[in-house]
Amino acid sequence: MPPSCYRAIAKGVKQLLLLFVVWHSSVQSRVAYLRVSTLDQNIDKNKADILQFANKHDLGKVNFVEEIASGRTPWRQRGIATVLEDLQENDTIIVSELSRLGRSMLECMEILALAVRKGIRIYAIKGNWQLDQTIQSKIIAMAFSISADYAKCGIMQLCKAHTY
Repeated sequence: MPPSCYRAIAKGVKQLLLLFVVWHSSVQSRVAYLRVSTLDQNIDKNKADILQFANKHDLGKVNFVEEIASGRTPWRQRGIATVLEDLQENDTIIVSELSRLGRSMLECMEILALAVRKGIRIYAIKGNWQLDQTIQSKIIAMAFSISADYAKCGIMQLCKAHTY
């Protein structure tokens, strides 16, 4: 084969790789995070509610991440940490309710603040709550972020005051 053919093939391969990279970066992920504390809890209704929500809002395919973990387990040691780490800007997390993200308000606020920083949308079915790129959501998220930082500082001050 003449060298010009090899150059043409290499150029075509480069163009295909570029198209794949552009396509792959435009694909948005949608993850439904389902956490229960015990085996006795049933998540089927939550799954059905999430699928209905996704269909109603034309969100496309939803990947489910299911986990059995106590709310006492810190969120950074649960599946939600991996989900947040893997998702990118414009990706989506759907939960049945915000309390499924974390046990305490502080944990939920930390998770929401991280999602905002990364540009990840969060939808909670119960209460019809959404955190997306709208100005209202950004204001709410800023308040959550400030509250989480303030609470963390308060907890750290309490711990310092009670150490011997």
